Amino acid sequence: MEMNRELESISLAKEWILNSGIQNLNGTLKGGFNSWFDIDNKNYPFIYSEITGYGIITLIFLDSIFKDKILLSRAELAAKWLISNALHASGGIKSRYYYEKSEENSQYSFEKGFLYSFDSAIVMNGLVDLYTVTKNDLYLGTAQKIANFLINEMMTREGTFHPLYNQLSLRPESTPSRWSTQSGSFHSKIFIGLIKLAEITGDENYIAVVKKATNALLKFQKNDGRFITDVKDESTNLHPHCYSIEGLSYVGTKLKDENLMERLSKSVKWIFDNQSDEFSIPQVFSNRGVVKYERSDITAQAIRLGSFFVQNNYLDAEYMKNIDTAEARLLSFQNANNGQIGGFFYGFDENGNKLPHLNSWCTMFSIQAMDFYQKLKNNQLIKLDLII
Repeated sequence: MEMNRELESISLAKEWILNSGIQNLNGTLKGGFNSWFDIDNKNYPFIYSEITGYGIITLIFLDSIFKDKILLSRAELAAKWLISNALHASGGIKSRYYYEKSEENSQYSFEKGFLYSFDSAIVMNGLVDLYTVTKNDLYLGTAQKIANFLINEMMTREGTFHPLYNQLSLRPESTPSRWSTQSGSFHSKIFIGLIKLAEITGDENYIAVVKKATNALLKFQKNDGRFITDVKDESTNLHPHCYSIEGLSYVGTKLKDENLMERLSKSVKWIFDNQSDEFSIPQVFSNRGVVKYERSDITAQAIRLGSFFVQNNYLDAEYMKNIDTAEARLLSFQNANNGQIGGFFYGFDENGNKLPHLNSWCTMFSIQAMDFYQKLKNNQLIKLDLII
């Protein structure tokens, strides 16, 4: 049977995930996912714990499509690396393992860098999903330890989350230097794992946390649907804007909160209403202007959200043309040349230069975007259960 272009794209990306070297398969680093492959330098700069968490979910998601035993075995390798190497005694997750210490950024390093609430949440989500399919209590127990860290150490009295935990001083911190080091609505991705833990354990305290924090994080949303991602200038980076919708959509769907879903539909509509004439989706909106240079992860996130919201009638069908054009743009980022075929390029930097990076998380997001888009076109049910 001839494959359609979305399934062919997913199949190529699957092979890249399994066979390109983006996941380490030897030695003490076995299981960890690298950030990207630099085509010019022929190297991987660091192993990324957050992306290894995404890798677990991606492999489980791919197994739901292809039913290939190697996919779950690779997911378990990733989990074992995280638990053995990245888990801090506090329950938080260390960020990046650098291969070359001379290139190490101390803010992210395993030895003295910050533990990020967001990274910890993604690893928690992956471990909960892996427990669901394997019933290995190690994964559930570790996920609960991370959840306790997020709730007891990182959640503020108001219901937001501290973004950083200093593993030297053992105290939470924040800084306005960039969106990921501030408290923000993107921390709603924490809710995915908490809701799943509530379903598994029957502990309603997780749901109480989600409800309180949802109200707090919605304060970052403007009337037009846009989520503020940098409090310094009230600008919006589309990447965490999409994260905000993803986590909160999971809440709205699981807790059957139609008012929340209606609010979020404005946020998705805002993305496509600001799609450029060339059909690309910009990176940043601020009072200094629009950063137009594309990133494939943002495009993939927009396609996932658009597909789900159109299918569930939260977004008008007229937005199909926006999703169609975004999907065509996304396909253009997939590498079709000899060597490393199937991976997706990151996109462009803020100066408009194309980066020679075949990117792990961009590829993972794109796999799911293609699947969601295909399901929308074929009238097949889109589920958020394994949202990456």
